[in-house]
This record gives sequence, structure tokens and C-alpha cells, in this order.
Amino acid sequence: MLRVLSVIICSFLIISCGGNKESQESTSKSIEIDLDNPQTLKVSEYFNLNDVIYFSDKHVVDNLLKVSTYNEYLVLHCGWGLDYLLIKNMNSGEEVVISAKGEGPEQYQKLSNFFINPKGQIELLDGNSGKILTLI
Repeated sequence: MLRVLSVIICSFLIISCGGNKESQESTSKSIEIDLDNPQTLKVSEYFNLNDVIYFSDKHVVDNLLKVSTYNEYLVLHCGWGLDYLLIKNMNSGEEVVISAKGEGPEQYQKLSNFFINPKGQIELLDGNSGKILTLI
């Protein structure tokens, strides 16, 4: 959560310090951030907390690249370098990690993207080897 807050604050600082004269002249379009009295996203004037989804301590949600839902499942594509899918059943709370990185027939070299087909199966796109793996 602290990492997300840092990224958001840095993004606003970079945008507000740009060389665009319009943004420097007009303060009504920018959001001022009080660095002496920082606020978390839960109590921010600019962001409303919609929902919180907790994961077990053994699974890390890191560098979130893509999120998708299908029925009661939440599928997260995480990581830069060691790409993996984190799948959570929102009804039962069960969590599964797909991280079969390798060069074998049922493994991927680089998890470039994923999608959920109409049958509810997860299709993984391996960007290095050019293959699509279907998780049953």
C-alpha cells in the first residue's frame, strides 16, 4: 500500500513540475499535495476507497500488470521478470499461483498476456516462444 501511495505521489509531482506553461499558469487544473501532512488513500480528498481484497501472506501481489474477472474468480497478472498469475476464488477465498516459467511443453518463457476464453479457461500468451497455453 505504501508503494502504491509513493507511486501516486511521485506521478503527481512529475506532472506538476513539467515544462507546460498552461499547467504552470493555471492552478485550478492541478492537485496540490501537502508533503508535510501526507494522507493515505483511505482518507484522501481525491480518492475514495471502493473495496479491499485481502490475499494470504504466502502470495505477493507485486507489479500488477493486468486484472480480469470471470464468475467468482479474480485473476491478476503480476511481476516484471518473474511473471505469474495469481487467481483468487472470491467465494471460497482459495488462491492459486501459476508460475510455470521454463522451456518445457507446459511451461512459458515470458508471460506476455492472458485472457479468459468463453469456456472459462485461462489462455496464456508466451511472447518469447510464440505459443498459447490453455489452463484447464
